Amino acid sequence: MSPFLPGARGTQPCPNCGAQVAQSDRYPEYLCSECEARAVDANGARVTGSNASFGGGFVLHWPNGEHDPLPCISARVWVDGREWDYSEARFGGVLITPARER
Repeated sequence: MSPFLPGARGTQPCPNCGAQVAQSDRYPEYLCSECEARAVDANGARVTGSNASFGGGFVLHWPNGEHDPLPCISARVWVDGREWDYSEARFGGVLITPARER
């Protein structure tokens, strides 16, 4: 699910592949949906993310059933061998952004 980006005025490049995504002042570096679809956990298992409810929150999912859904603040994922953070977007939806120090 893509983030809700109020006031998007143009496009910006995906920081992983360079594809154009909706411009966001809040998230100047978020992955495009094609890169997001390649996200895996530390063991290489495919993962997806979703909002926990209409009120917010983040849940990490393993669509192949490796683990039960995991409610969390954010999750470290890998796309094309690079580390990223998967989390809830401020106004709804989820996104993957560059990994920050924890």
